[in-house]
Amino acid sequence: MRRLARSTIGATAVLVVAFAAYFAYDFGMLRFNNPSLSNYPIQGIDVSHHQAISIGRPLPRSRMSVSPS
Repeated sequence: MRRLARSTIGATAVLVVAFAAYFAYDFGMLRFNNPSLSNYPIQGIDVSHHQAISIGRPLPRSRMSVSPS
């Protein structure tokens, strides 16, 4: 009986740690790809594939802008 209780507690502890790691990763608290700010000073999210402009057509000058640094 004692062995069953230990294994149940051990399995529960492993599941709690696994769920905590999953939620930390899912909510962005745990990141595996963390580029340095000195090598990559401009950071952001690339959403170019969501834009209506297809590759191959030139962008009109009226739609061009320089982002402030």
